[in-house]
Amino acid sequence: MPYAGFRIRSKALIPRRLSPWRRCLREPLLHFLLVGAAVAGLTRLWSAHADAPPALARVELTAEEYRQMQASLTGQPNSPPAAEELRRLIDQRIREEILCREALAMGLDQGDAVIRQRLAQKMEIFTDHAAGEVRPPRPDELRAWFSTHVERFRIPGQVTFRQLCFSFDHRGPDAPADAALALVQLAGGGANCPAAAADSGTLDSCYRNCSLEQVSELFGAKFARRLFSLKGGLWQGPVESSLGWHLVFVESITPGRAPPFEEVEMEVRESWLAEQRAAAKARMFEAMKTRYVIVLPTPAADKPDLPVLSDARHP
Repeated sequence: MPYAGFRIRSKALIPRRLSPWRRCLREPLLHFLLVGAAVAGLTRLWSAHADAPPALARVELTAEEYRQMQASLTGQPNSPPAAEELRRLIDQRIREEILCREALAMGLDQGDAVIRQRLAQKMEIFTDHAAGEVRPPRPDELRAWFSTHVERFRIPGQVTFRQLCFSFDHRGPDAPADAALALVQLAGGGANCPAAAADSGTLDSCYRNCSLEQVSELFGAKFARRLFSLKGGLWQGPVESSLGWHLVFVESITPGRAPPFEEVEMEVRESWLAEQRAAAKARMFEAMKTRYVIVLPTPAADKPDLPVLSDARHP
């Protein structure tokens, strides 16, 4: 029986003492020191990474470039050039590559029309190769295509003619009258009229198997159209050109014609393949174009001729 005047305490009411180690772990000051140490460590790691030199870029001279340098020095791909000259070319190539990369990194290519055109040309060449090989056309497919593009293969008409020129430079406003008078004098001369009746110059007296386009380049379109409308076998004119007035003797005219498929089959095939390659390139460009927003200037009242495109945005 317990002693009178005393109580026996329950063990659950007696506070439990913590070990010194656990009391240390619960100390706020320790938490503060640990966080500070972690921040300091991360800062040092970041500084070390930032101060480290960047990864070196690779400038590689390929075996093909090396062979080209050898050939440029010796003229023969397998002939060894002088070591000093080859070293000079290698140094020049490396210098060019490094300077080019540094210029691109600095944005020096921006706003340069020559560089922009050159890059666009190289991209055109790339798309030529990227378009890949075009499948050969089926015979019926090629014939059907030819029937809808027959004018592309039309054989132009040709003319063989002689001419006598009465030039504006030598005769001025009298050139047409002199040409008309010479025509009367040569009415019975046939094709063998004397060239002395006209002005001597850089023009030939006879042209053979010329197309309408070729005559137009020499004498102008107006003269060429009139020439192809003349009858052959006699002197006619005067016919005006960009050079003067001419008397013309047409020896022969071969009218243009549309050839049969068998006559131009190889040319038709090449044209079909070229069209397919162009279509493939166009599709590639349209796919590239979808990654861009085209921005054009807003048409103003004083500039109504500015184009407005449906797929463009204006600032």
